[in-house]
Amino acid sequence: MTIVIVGLIFVTEKLVILYTNDIAEVTYPRPATWINPNFPPELGGLPSLKYLLSVERQKAYREGYPLLLLDAGNFSAPGRYGEPPHMMLKMFGELNYDVVNIGVYDLPWISYLPDSPTFISANIEGYNKPYAILKKDDIMIGVIGVVTQYLAPALAWEYATKIKVHNPIESVSRVVAHIRDSVDVLIVLSSLGFDNDVKLVEQVRGIDILVGGYEGRGLREPLEDSLSHTIIVRTYGELSEVGKLVIYFDEDHNIVGYDGTTLTLFREAYPGAE
Repeated sequence: MTIVIVGLIFVTEKLVILYTNDIAEVTYPRPATWINPNFPPELGGLPSLKYLLSVERQKAYREGYPLLLLDAGNFSAPGRYGEPPHMMLKMFGELNYDVVNIGVYDLPWISYLPDSPTFISANIEGYNKPYAILKKDDIMIGVIGVVTQYLAPALAWEYATKIKVHNPIESVSRVVAHIRDSVDVLIVLSSLGFDNDVKLVEQVRGIDILVGGYEGRGLREPLEDSLSHTIIVRTYGELSEVGKLVIYFDEDHNIVGYDGTTLTLFREAYPGAE
């Protein structure tokens, strides 16, 4: 066991969380014209993601800390109603994602999701995988998924009226009450949008981390809610970057600190083979 002293706090363990959100099937390399329209740097897409994950996993193995890989949902492209997103489902399996939330754009494809605990949602009627509990080394981690109730703006009318989604705050509250005492750290994967993420963590206490998405607003650094002290993180989506959050624990598995950033998937920095 490695002991690190941060200030006057003894840190005995850490957990690294890598996360994506709102990939929307944009996995191909492309120029980042929003950074510089005249001389845009190249994003590496899925090859760069694979390279980054390989580097991070090798580092975690060498240094002896656990790593968790999450997606907050909306891996499907908006407006997709033909073929299911088989490529994305294959990607999650090949890259060994630990948990994936079902976002609003993913709702039409529930019946195509693999029969595994990887895909979760706490408030979709008839879907019976509201959460996942994982053990990484000796750290117990609970992960809850949640999606917006407001389907009509995002989905075609036939899906928006056929799929029933329950109140997200009430649904998450029930699951938190059920599993909070069984885990050391509790994470919510949210497809609610930033403002509703804040409402959720301020009304449902006991959430340590919220990985958000849905409306495209990203955060370069973690945001700690001033009322609940929940750590809120999210990327700008479309596989332009990967979020990295490091959580530090004391010997009793209490969270005593955190640090985080987003890693833009520049092809030059993460030169994956295509």
